[in-house]
Amino acid sequence: MLRRTILLLACTLTGAAGALLVMPRIVRWSYDDTSRICTILDACRSGDAPPAVVLGDSVGMFGVDARQLHAWNFCSPAQTLGESLLLQRELPPNVTTVVQIVTQPQLASGVDVNPDDSNAMQLCAPRPSLAARFDGRRHVRAGLEGLARDVLRRDPDRERLVRDLYFPAPAAPRGGRLPERRFAELADERYAVREKQLQFLRDAARGRRHYLVVLAPIHPRLRRDPPRCPPALDCVDLTTLLSEREFQDPMHATRAGAMRFTAAIRDAMTARRLLSD
Repeated sequence: MLRRTILLLACTLTGAAGALLVMPRIVRWSYDDTSRICTILDACRSGDAPPAVVLGDSVGMFGVDARQLHAWNFCSPAQTLGESLLLQRELPPNVTTVVQIVTQPQLASGVDVNPDDSNAMQLCAPRPSLAARFDGRRHVRAGLEGLARDVLRRDPDRERLVRDLYFPAPAAPRGGRLPERRFAELADERYAVREKQLQFLRDAARGRRHYLVVLAPIHPRLRRDPPRCPPALDCVDLTTLLSEREFQDPMHATRAGAMRFTAAIRDAMTARRLLSD
């Protein structure tokens, strides 16, 4: 009986140790929202980064074709300004231009990094700690859920959405709540710009050779008290750029809208001589 108990305990410990060992691979294999962070960090360490990158949340991820900017799209779902600042600190020295896409909710919400995203950043480091590996259990669940979703929906594009550093989606994010339901939820929303968010942008711009803040387009039905370009920052206000037909939902542009959004950013970069050859 004692021998069986010892054997069972040894098997359990071996399995746990093996899970902790492969946890960094699991976060990459899962292809969930956080695994895109690994793609971004791996690209930063690749030595092949272009001189410009785009940072922001899903509005920039699905709305900016970085190929037209001679840049990489380092946007990720629900990326906060705090997370953008952390990713910016990982950029290689040859990156001289950062285009920061800023949405209205970002300026009114918290800047803290999502715990799952923070854990993904740690797991994607060259030598992740034991604590980070242990906290990465949620990526196992996310990986299994993603696998089941792929099997049921037969969605072959999910890996590409995570891996593509230029234009991760053909139009807008799939699934989620119906646009009209989202409009109803946002109908009475009031976004008050917080000084802490503006200070984060100033901190991000400090020490960066070229830092361009882009206020993302806002759906015409939601243009109540839109944010203005903050002082002391190089900023482009594109909040009124797109028409209602150029939005896929209350936040994300259609492909046509994304092309106009990208062209406007390109024009701003061209005027500032920020486009590389």
